[in-house]
Amino acid sequence: MKRIYLTAIALLMIVYGFAQTDNNPDSALAKTVSFEDIKPDVKLYPNPAINKVSLKVTGFDPGMVAVKIIDLNGTPLKEEQRLLINGSEEEVVLFFFLPPGIYFVVMQQRQKIVRRKLIIS
Repeated sequence: MKRIYLTAIALLMIVYGFAQTDNNPDSALAKTVSFEDIKPDVKLYPNPAINKVSLKVTGFDPGMVAVKIIDLNGTPLKEEQRLLINGSEEEVVLFFFLPPGIYFVVMQQRQKIVRRKLIIS
């Protein structure tokens, strides 16, 4: 009986300890992560590419993003709107037929803009 009583007290102490709120703003419990806290990033692969490139996207908000391929002069050569389901996508595929050279892939969603160099061989 004593053992059951001590186990019940220990469980209550554990539950009560987890139920406590942490008023320290620097603690991990007080911090929440929002989409604004994550810096947007885009990784291209393969790079150099021939006529297709995959984008690994992180840090954007769910919704539509503008994806552009521009040349070194800033002239847009391809523009698309893409839907990001959760803001971080493992693979967004772009198809293109451009001559070999150096280009930039630009992803933009409101104030978030990421530009990455793309080499087409």
